[in-house]
Amino acid sequence: MSKLGGDQLVEDLFGMLDDDSSVQGVRNVISSWLQQTVIYNPSAWIDLCQRIMARTTASQQVADAATQQNLRDDEGESLNVGLSQDSKGGSRGRLTSRWRTQLFALECLHDICTIVANSGRKEHLNAIVARNQGIPSSGLLYSRVSDLIKMAFTASTAYVTEIRLAGLVVLRDVIEMFAASPDPAYDDALLLEQHQAPITAALTPAFSSDSTPEILASAVHACAVFVGCGVVKDIGRMGRILKLLTTALEQSKDSGMLSLGEAGELSPNASAMLRISTLSAWAQLQVSSVQQGYLENVVKPYRSSLSSLWIASLRDYASIRIDSEFLHDTSSVVDSSYSSLGKEVLLPYYSKAWSIILQAVATAMQAGDPHILAAMDGKEVSENKNDLVSTGDRKEPTAFFYVIFGLVYEALVTSSADSSSTTTARQSGVVSALQALKCLVRPEYSGSAIIEPTIFEEFISLCYRMGMTESAGIQVHLVEMLAIFAASQSSSSVGSDVLSLTSPPAHCLRICAHILKQTTSPSRASATQGQLSDRIALISSCISAFASIAASIGTSQREDVRGVAILLYSDLLKDESSEIDLVSPTLPALKTLLDIPVSHRPEERERYSRLIHALLSACLLNIDSMRGRSGAISSKKIKNNMLAAVLILTVVPSWVKVGRAAVEHGCYLISQKLLDADETSLTASHCAKTLILASSSGSPILRQCARLLIPGLIEFVAKIAPLIHDGTVSETQSAAISEVWKAFAALFTSTVEDQRPRLLGVFLPTISLLLANAPPSQPVAALVTTQTIAQLLSFATTSPSAFKEAAGKLDTSTRELLEHSIRRAVGGTANAAAQSAAKPQISLRSF
Repeated sequence: MSKLGGDQLVEDLFGMLDDDSSVQGVRNVISSWLQQTVIYNPSAWIDLCQRIMARTTASQQVADAATQQNLRDDEGESLNVGLSQDSKGGSRGRLTSRWRTQLFALECLHDICTIVANSGRKEHLNAIVARNQGIPSSGLLYSRVSDLIKMAFTASTAYVTEIRLAGLVVLRDVIEMFAASPDPAYDDALLLEQHQAPITAALTPAFSSDSTPEILASAVHACAVFVGCGVVKDIGRMGRILKLLTTALEQSKDSGMLSLGEAGELSPNASAMLRISTLSAWAQLQVSSVQQGYLENVVKPYRSSLSSLWIASLRDYASIRIDSEFLHDTSSVVDSSYSSLGKEVLLPYYSKAWSIILQAVATAMQAGDPHILAAMDGKEVSENKNDLVSTGDRKEPTAFFYVIFGLVYEALVTSSADSSSTTTARQSGVVSALQALKCLVRPEYSGSAIIEPTIFEEFISLCYRMGMTESAGIQVHLVEMLAIFAASQSSSSVGSDVLSLTSPPAHCLRICAHILKQTTSPSRASATQGQLSDRIALISSCISAFASIAASIGTSQREDVRGVAILLYSDLLKDESSEIDLVSPTLPALKTLLDIPVSHRPEERERYSRLIHALLSACLLNIDSMRGRSGAISSKKIKNNMLAAVLILTVVPSWVKVGRAAVEHGCYLISQKLLDADETSLTASHCAKTLILASSSGSPILRQCARLLIPGLIEFVAKIAPLIHDGTVSETQSAAISEVWKAFAALFTSTVEDQRPRLLGVFLPTISLLLANAPPSQPVAALVTTQTIAQLLSFATTSPSAFKEAAGKLDTSTRELLEHSIRRAVGGTANAAAQSAAKPQISLRSF
């Protein structure tokens, strides 16, 4: 269609919409065509929309030519584009277009922005990426930013409300898409910096006297998007846009009707809409302040007012949901003068805004903001802070705990029933609810209310359901919430059986264990596993949850929790069903589990030592089970278990008893894997270097590891030497040699001066194996030689006397080779500078 019909066919289709705007089939054809081709040439579609919008209507021409009486009809109103130019030459020959057709063109512009933004084609948004890929800028979207803003501005001055709203949507799209795009001419500047004035100009008509409440509400959100996008980070330079936001907020504090910009006093209905829109716009700034630090300074002066208004708006939303009477007090967002408007009018406003407001409340709670805690109690933080709520040993929940908890619970129950849906809006709402729940379960907000039998039973049943049905991306937040809840309950129940069958920590551990088994078990591969990054984050969260709960338990049951977690993780180390690596990214979580302090009681230390010895032995058995096997799965299992074994040896306390046979076998396996030809060799060299580096701490086990590993490292260097001399060494082997030199350097540095000559007596002959009188020609071999000589020079400069003593005991050929290599390396840098002076001296002497 594109080749045969081209732009003219699309214009003809738009012309059919002019004839009959209700023809849905034509819209579908244009939309489908756009979706399939816009990625390849968005600029052509923008040109087309620009031409459609640049037309006027026949009725508009008649009105202009006749009486200038501003006669408007519902079907004929359109964008007043180019009126000043056309008025000079009359209106004959001007193309016409209905306003509904132009509205559809604006909707197409929105689709263009959305499709390109979601396509992953970064060259459309980033001039540097396009330049690096050699793509000309003429057809790329970032080159049309000024045209998009112009069309948004044109739409903002139209007569038709729908067109003005669509123009604001396009303007928001431009700001969100290109907020981080660099300027094509100046890489260190942002693209939108040069468009600040046009953006402000496009927003200004939205606050004129003829603006409708919908336009004002949309414009407030557009202002918030611009303030939060990061183009202008200096509050003093935000000017009119920030002032409009703060004015709207100041008016929202007081009851009564609102009046924003040049618009007159709004009706009760419009005021309610604008209040909610203003609060959700500020909520978006609060949420964005987590990533954009400068927004903290924007929100901070108004945090006290915002906290009260956000909580009040959520309370009002809950009141509307249950059809109750509104509370007639000054804190209510819904003013008493129009509380009779009822559910039908106000509910749609709240339904769109409550999720982002809840998310803002959650971020404020997570930051420990005293204003939000006071607002939850229906109070305010005074200057002297004497009115702050006491959080120690709180039994009663905050005043609005049940309101917020009820909204969160209802949102999770409703979405959990529709867990098959994976829409972005649903996931965003569920994540917002869980983030709020992470704070609501803390005693400072809930007191002991959440462990009341009726509430707790419903709450934990919901958690079980979500643990079995939700995707990994949502379950990460569920597990984090459960860890916080269980840890707070464990610490508050001192002296009782923390892990009784029905205790909160026991329920939370069961849910986390089920999720961990479900995520790691290939036989249960289901929709709950989700993306790989989400699965990795979920495994880490589950192990961290076990660690958090175990750390909160002060009795001997701490080791029980740690043992269960390590048992579950050992199944992951044993797995050989897939090539996907779930172990190495989650090793930091295992470290957190091992780092939990151990009680000073001898029996607890003995249990911990047995647990560590068992885990280390399991890792070594897993490596042995791969003997004689090859392939990606085998390599993955060997590498992961080596890394886990090294992690265990390096993080456990020095008093832990580990069997000598296990330590010796572990070092033997690392030495053997050094000689493998695949990437396992590089992992083994990393492991050896890590153990030798850690041996400087003085741990007897690690010192023994260093002694056992040195012969294996020397053997590895000796076997690599022929490959370097004949130029067949690989990059992986080169990297492994670099790790060996780092290990030698670490051991040398940690050795006392008196023992260094003996150590160099071993290191120098080993280093000489890789050196030759003539430098190798192969690039990788030349790199290894350069690194080797650099390490030799490092030994010589670090401890000259020990180096001299050790070199003096070498045989003549080895010593001469080392001296020749050092002279060549040192002389290579100085030779060029000294050559012109050196030759005349030699010439004079010989003469």
